[in-house]
Amino acid sequence: MTQLTRLLHIVCLLCACNMAYAQNTIRSRHRPKPRKVTVTQTPLRKYINQKKEEIAKQQAAERKCYETACKTVTRDALEKYLERYPKGKYVADVRNRIADFKLWDKAKEANTIAACQEYLRMSQFRFFEQQARSTINNLEAAAAWDTIKLSAQKSDIYAFISKYPDASCVADAYRRIHELDGLAHFRQQQYEQALNEFNLAGGEQALSPASLPCYKQAQEYVDYTSARNRNTEGALRSFLTNYPYSCYSKEISNLLALAIAQSITIYSYDSAGAEALSYAKDSSTRQAVQRYIDWQKKNYKLYCKRNRMAARRANGNIIQFGLEWMDVGFNPSCYDDTDNDLDIVWFYNVGLSLKFGNYNTPVQFLLGAKIGLVGYTVWYDYNDESKTCFHLPLFAKLKVNVCNISKSAKLFVDATGYFNAVRDEFIENKFAASCGIGTAWKHWDWSFYYKADLSNKRHLDNDYLATSISYYF
Repeated sequence: MTQLTRLLHIVCLLCACNMAYAQNTIRSRHRPKPRKVTVTQTPLRKYINQKKEEIAKQQAAERKCYETACKTVTRDALEKYLERYPKGKYVADVRNRIADFKLWDKAKEANTIAACQEYLRMSQFRFFEQQARSTINNLEAAAAWDTIKLSAQKSDIYAFISKYPDASCVADAYRRIHELDGLAHFRQQQYEQALNEFNLAGGEQALSPASLPCYKQAQEYVDYTSARNRNTEGALRSFLTNYPYSCYSKEISNLLALAIAQSITIYSYDSAGAEALSYAKDSSTRQAVQRYIDWQKKNYKLYCKRNRMAARRANGNIIQFGLEWMDVGFNPSCYDDTDNDLDIVWFYNVGLSLKFGNYNTPVQFLLGAKIGLVGYTVWYDYNDESKTCFHLPLFAKLKVNVCNISKSAKLFVDATGYFNAVRDEFIENKFAASCGIGTAWKHWDWSFYYKADLSNKRHLDNDYLATSISYYF
């Protein structure tokens, strides 16, 4: 009726416009003719057809919105239709559908069998019939489950599952079956199978209070078996931490003592050995741990010995052979007791030696022999005579390192005693001594020293300033 009223109203307006147009035409006949103007006029029928098309389009859009809301079956879509078309053709039907939503919301909030049955009785469209029947089934199943959930008979639980296969509490029924299977395995001391069934039943949080002690005992046994089989320090420590008062603690503690002992190295035998002994709970385990400790002590001594030998090899062996390339001494003035002048006394030697110690050893001892020439000039009044003779001094030397000059060089002092096995008795005595200072490298020695004959009764001043360069193999 609303659309027809609008159409009649439009027709009346058009008639009024035509009448006004006719009156204006009659009046215009008595006026001077104006300049000719062409005006295009829309016929009444064409205008009415355009309005009909617009109304048809509006009705099609409304119907499409209504059909979409009915197809989606959501409350928001239905309310959106009412918002767009508050006086539309399908308002009454949409309001009835929204009422069905409200009826279901009320039943769902009550969450009782009676409320769901009331919805099924009062609902016109039954949009939520499946949910209502499912809720009724779940509520009936929950009530039945409360009466048998602690039953120890699996037949009762299977009968419940058969009667309510689609109920939400069927999952709880299957967990209860796993729990009963776990208890059966536990009674047969099949602890691993029992723990597996208990975990399928939901674990510690889902088990009944009567099953919790069995679950914990089975878990303890499985952890004990795992720690014993793995036999690693981490697994054994973890078990003792988790079960400090377990009946398996002594065995695990002994295994941990042996595991720590096996990991002892030459660097950790003191601390690790003490810890391993603290975990040993019987005499046999303590003896085994002590054997590991003693073995590593022995290995540490061998290690230190090898390091010392390696260090000696790196610095030169503890016994070295030396070659003295140059041993030169000079005394520019020497006088005898017969008023015959001695002048320009010198010697040059090369030698071989045996050194005990290397350049890095704090104290070194050398034995050796030198072969060389000694020369001098004798003045007789205004005449002089130069002589050169062969000599062979044997020596023993003591060297003491004073400090490091660099990473590879050391400063040393030495003292040497000589026995002149072959000598010129005119210029040399049997015994001589020297003291000096020098620099030592791994293979080379370079020293400066002062040398003097001992018990020299014939000469007043028979001493030398000398330098020596030696190489050690």
